[in-house]
Amino acid sequence: MKIRNSALKIAILVSILHCLLGNLIGARSDNSFVQVVFLPYSLIAGMSNFAGWDSLSLILELAGLILMTLLFYPLGLLIEKDKDLNE
Repeated sequence: MKIRNSALKIAILVSILHCLLGNLIGARSDNSFVQVVFLPYSLIAGMSNFAGWDSLSLILELAGLILMTLLFYPLGLLIEKDKDLNE
């Protein structure tokens, strides 16, 4: 299966937005639903607040970003498929 560039770009943009929102909102929220939605980043931020921010936290943030890009890739494929059908 060939990876479509535009679907991958959509997945990367959505995962970057998810990362930013997760670090700004998810880490400081007491709502468990919000923490589950932003799970990788709220977990990393919680560990960083407990143990201190270091290079391991940055590596985990990057790993979370890559994981969420992989999870959002099917969403990018759906958006790309809908765009192709409308043309």
